Amino acid sequence: MSFLDKIFGKKERKSVTIHVDKEDFKINGKVFSFPFLYSDLKEILGEPTRIQMSDGKADEDGYVLPSRYSWDDLGIDALEKFQGKVVELNLQISKTKPYPFSPENPFSGEFLIEGKPYQEAIKIKKEDYLFVEFNVGKMEISARIASEKEENCQPQEIMSVCICQTEPKLKSKNKNPYKFKKEKGEIIDFKDFNFKLLVIEELMYNQDLLKPKFDIYDFVEYAERDINPDEEGYEPIPEALEYFRNLEIPKKWTEKITELYQDGGNEIYMQISPQWDGEDEIYNVQSFDDVENFPRLKRITAFNINDEVCEFLKNKGIEIGN
Repeated sequence: MSFLDKIFGKKERKSVTIHVDKEDFKINGKVFSFPFLYSDLKEILGEPTRIQMSDGKADEDGYVLPSRYSWDDLGIDALEKFQGKVVELNLQISKTKPYPFSPENPFSGEFLIEGKPYQEAIKIKKEDYLFVEFNVGKMEISARIASEKEENCQPQEIMSVCICQTEPKLKSKNKNPYKFKKEKGEIIDFKDFNFKLLVIEELMYNQDLLKPKFDIYDFVEYAERDINPDEEGYEPIPEALEYFRNLEIPKKWTEKITELYQDGGNEIYMQISPQWDGEDEIYNVQSFDDVENFPRLKRITAFNINDEVCEFLKNKGIEIGN
């Protein structure tokens, strides 16, 4: 603590211990059971540094956006879904935030799972990708792990841990079709993500080659947090973006691409940001160097093809669409 902090009374970071066992779930020795009162959590952790309050209004499907409380100094955030009850506790583990709403600092307290440090209790296998999930008694532990593309993180490094009640989701009896998997053969290495989205549009929605066909309203049933596409869809939904960033496209499909067409109504954009009005430039392709991967590509229609890009594409034998 600095000299000025001592003068103005800035408090040191609280010491927080979280123990998860089959019998109970304790924070600083106090037993909690999901769902529990937010006021009980605040009594231990103090006032949160950030609050995202729900307006309490239900949409036409009866969904109410939950409130979220973040303790940035402690690396903890909590999700309050109804009547002041917390249904999910999240610990920020890495310095890199996996989500926009994640705490600003990593959790520095003690976190034990069945008496073991979480680093030992969370078993990460070589084939695990993005999430490791398991149950401890009546609680579910979901660890978000880094992919090879995460900045400032080692592959499979634990980024955050979610603790919640083992409550079946609507489609919990079905296998998650959106669980990330690695392709066995060679994959396409894209330089421009927005160009990759054009390829996904063609292979997934036009040619029906990439499986599963991504549907945001189906996808959210398996998401780690509650997502309302109608409320959040005016901007790209982070989890949808992450899915497509990590989606591996086999090189065997390169010869299937003969034309790419970009329009504000492309299905891929309606899945990432369902309420997008098509007026901004978030999906503009910045580099067309990825055309090198597609030997049979003969025509491109895109938003921002200037004279320089036009000349580049024509030299590659690619026609520019209107």
